[in-house]
Amino acid sequence: LLSALGLLSLASANAVTNPLQWSIDYNSSGPLLHTLTKDVPWFCGQHGSCSSCIKDACSWCPEDKRCHRVGSGPCSPNDGLENNASCPLPEDGRTFLATGFDLGVAREMGFYSFAAYYDDPHMNGVPETATVVKTFKFRMGLWDDASAFIALDLQRNQIVLAFRGTETYSQLFLELLYHTLVPLPGYPEAFVNEFFLGAVENLLPEIQPVLKDLDGQCPQCELMVTGHSLGGAMAMLTASNMSFWTREHNHRPPTVYTFGQPRVGNAVFASIVDKALPKMFRVINSADPVPHVPNCDVNASAPIFRSGACGSTRLGYYHAGTEFWFPYGEYEKGVMCGLRECVLNPKAEDWSCSDGLLSETYGAGNILDHSGYWGVLHKGFCGSGSESSFRREILI
Repeated sequence: LLSALGLLSLASANAVTNPLQWSIDYNSSGPLLHTLTKDVPWFCGQHGSCSSCIKDACSWCPEDKRCHRVGSGPCSPNDGLENNASCPLPEDGRTFLATGFDLGVAREMGFYSFAAYYDDPHMNGVPETATVVKTFKFRMGLWDDASAFIALDLQRNQIVLAFRGTETYSQLFLELLYHTLVPLPGYPEAFVNEFFLGAVENLLPEIQPVLKDLDGQCPQCELMVTGHSLGGAMAMLTASNMSFWTREHNHRPPTVYTFGQPRVGNAVFASIVDKALPKMFRVINSADPVPHVPNCDVNASAPIFRSGACGSTRLGYYHAGTEFWFPYGEYEKGVMCGLRECVLNPKAEDWSCSDGLLSETYGAGNILDHSGYWGVLHKGFCGSGSESSFRREILI
């Protein structure tokens, strides 16, 4: 945790003019990103598929289902795949059949997550077909100006609850460093971040009557919950506590898309979330360090090629939901493109995705990747969507 947050601190001091925010013009050459060339050690690790790995003169190892420099990794020289004809079809993690993840919906939720950073979300990214119904202000731990909003989109049959993430590095540090894990009410072995839990308990009584009213206006609407950074943590924890939505209103559980979300609780809590939220999608951009804090406890009995993999311990952090990893080696036109559906072991902490990249080769990650999600808003995934005129302050 300290190494990752140390990088955040260093980035805030050296990489931007103002450590609280920076501006990127998506109408020009695209977002500022780290340079990835073939001579850096982690170049091959930034691929999530066999075909893209081999295309960039790397070697795909079937044993750990990861991309490595030729001659490295757990596969012997004879077992590594270096020819596209040898790649498995269909490739693991490329079909989305297991979860129902949708790229178009992910982009839509990205707009809402971005808009949550502003006092007037309707003027800063909310789709024109949606109406902001209510905004909320609440306290989260030492952060006293957290916020969220609810919007109604009758054209898309959606009710969207979006949470604001952190605006400053200090907010991120404080919420992740100065807290304790506390039991989830009714589940003595499920532990969660005390700041997140307190905020959700205070906010739910305000959210419930608004959702009840909107359900009357649009009973066919699906409830979507989203957020970036700490906003993603709030989105997941709030959605998992919305039993009233399914029990009293006879709806399907909320669908959740988060972007760069940190860990929230332990493995028992993660199993509760997975049961409550079958569509819990965590989007992770390249080497974004925030999804990897707070640190998990390492599984000491994991195979040697997963020697840093997360383990399930009573008081150790552990992710819930399904990760969708967009490695930088599969970017197109400067934005997120190729992705991997991370459904291998360990469950929710798939070692073949971003966990393995940061633990083995990339160290503390790259804080610039924490704002890289916004490039998709302007260009669409792979740069193939309709471009929007999108010039905004980009916040952590």
